[in-house]
Amino acid sequence: MTSGIETSVEKNVGYIRLNRPDQHNAISKEMWLAIPQAMTTLKNAGARCIVVHGEGDDFSSGANTAEAAQLKTYDEASHLWHAIRDSLHAVWNFEIPTIAMIHGVCFGGGCLLASACDLRVASDESMFAIPVAWLGLTLDDMTMMRLVTLVGQANAKKLLLTGDSINSAEAHRIGLINTVVPLSSLRSTADGLARRITSNVPFSVASCKQAINRIMCEQPLCPDDNDKEVVSAFISEAFQDKVKRKRPT
Repeated sequence: MTSGIETSVEKNVGYIRLNRPDQHNAISKEMWLAIPQAMTTLKNAGARCIVVHGEGDDFSSGANTAEAAQLKTYDEASHLWHAIRDSLHAVWNFEIPTIAMIHGVCFGGGCLLASACDLRVASDESMFAIPVAWLGLTLDDMTMMRLVTLVGQANAKKLLLTGDSINSAEAHRIGLINTVVPLSSLRSTADGLARRITSNVPFSVASCKQAINRIMCEQPLCPDDNDKEVVSAFISEAFQDKVKRKRPT
């Protein structure tokens, strides 16, 4: 439906494929903007659960840093950040369940996208990282809330403050992902989970998801609370310097 995003529906299960394998499925602004539209299109086509996955060797290396490196003004940075933030919130708040089917690299914005999904199934060779501190960036409170709710404050701090990558076994241990399976079983496991969800009553499924989200937001969070701080980081000297360099492993 747009460059880098493809959709399909099979037996009430919708699929969103990140399709930039030559870029490790780095997510461009255009792709971020297209994801909410893709979910609505799939729902209207009969999907009652959506699986998000990546083409090629990786789920996603994150947001497109080459694109971010071209940012010059606050307005340009604001448009990019709002595309990312609004897409993540749309995935998290969407009325039908979402499953991230993860293999290979799941870094940065890719890991945040997976975290915004309701469930995460990963292959045993997957790697995860959110190197915002190394890049000189920060995140909005709602995105932080989703991560902390999944892994707890101590694990969230370790992930964010160090920027270190972790393997799928560690990601499963801290609660970042629900299930770890061999790569050969990844698609069948994700499909089986989606089928079990779609076999249930749609109203009840939606009600459960909405109730859990409300409980998570017991203390209301405003998406714009730290908006200026987040946007300004994209055009900071520190970030622009880092996106031009390769991060040490």
